[in-house]
Amino acid sequence: MNEMGRVGSLGARLARLRPVVHALRDPHFSVCLRPIDGRWAHAGLTAIMSGFNPVRHVHYGARESVFAGWIASPETFACPPDREQELAIDVLRFAHDYLHSWAYRLIGHLYPEFRVVTPQTEEQLNEQAFFLVLSESIAVVGSDYWYLSLGGLKKRCGTHFDLGPCTVHYREKNLPLYRRSNPELEVQTPSFFPRLAWLYSTGEIEGFSEQDLLENRPLADWLVRELLIAPRQRVVSRSWLGHLGGVTLDDAGLEAQFRELAERHAGLIQHIGEMLWKKTRLGQYLFLPVPEGQGQWHCRKEGPLDCRYTNLRHVGARRINWNGGGVDCWNAFVDQVMAARRWPGDEPVRAEIAGALMDIRAAVDPDALAKLACAIEPVPGSDPAPLELLMVN
Repeated sequence: MNEMGRVGSLGARLARLRPVVHALRDPHFSVCLRPIDGRWAHAGLTAIMSGFNPVRHVHYGARESVFAGWIASPETFACPPDREQELAIDVLRFAHDYLHSWAYRLIGHLYPEFRVVTPQTEEQLNEQAFFLVLSESIAVVGSDYWYLSLGGLKKRCGTHFDLGPCTVHYREKNLPLYRRSNPELEVQTPSFFPRLAWLYSTGEIEGFSEQDLLENRPLADWLVRELLIAPRQRVVSRSWLGHLGGVTLDDAGLEAQFRELAERHAGLIQHIGEMLWKKTRLGQYLFLPVPEGQGQWHCRKEGPLDCRYTNLRHVGARRINWNGGGVDCWNAFVDQVMAARRWPGDEPVRAEIAGALMDIRAAVDPDALAKLACAIEPVPGSDPAPLELLMVN
């Protein structure tokens, strides 16, 4: 499966991958470059701080990045050889975010009654979080299970490195090994989508037992991660949207299954799988407009904010919720502050900053962070992204 070998530059080869083609050509999806430097994240000194909000139908990227050069001219951009893997990672994230946007447009097309609203009640929060997790199922199946699991970038683009599925450990070449535990397993079929959506909604995978995972190592390598990520998807979705709306749940409420919602929308989920198959595997564009009256999530006007769930550039004078957010909120604050500074060109300086950041994080020392940040040139420009950005990777 060498789709294009080494014909053309890496940027051009990436631009011809089917999920990327769709993301580039869909007139209802766009890119917003924020005043941050992506090299902090690629070096492992911060998490990815571009931000995420699928109902804006925008991919947020770093203004200081090879991705910014590529998106301006995908077919002709000449990527520095030592940053090719960085570009590939960013482009695959772009394609993944695109499918989240398309997911919400598809849901609105198939289920016109659905509206994006800022949750004010637990019932609203559960519904909004369910559809956010469903959009993740769409993005994961479309980009990873039905595309990258069949062959990574080394096969598809002739890269010297390999990038396969970005979010899962499933590999189609291992299907005979998985079938030792379930001979009926089929992944490359529209009927697989409801199984994955059910897993993310409930934490349950049909057709396999705990004993199967103990006896089949390749199967465990794939499914254990999915079984661990499923509750996290529900927790993160409820935490973000609950924070925006001011709806608070305990730990059990955050992790609770979406069983009733998944059962209620079983027909919709099946239809989504059929449409996703047409788009991902059959190559149909299916460029759907944003539904009229879709709505947006808006952050509540009062109360402290959490840096995991909001864009620090727009927090203004509002207080950061250090007590409620704890160390995770603190680390997100550090990451957002540092991402807004330019990546130093001098290696010894970078090494010194890396050591200082470790100490600052451990000590929870805002003053030391401010002093460090002031010594580094900021990325200039205003931030066109909204306050309502998810910063949890």
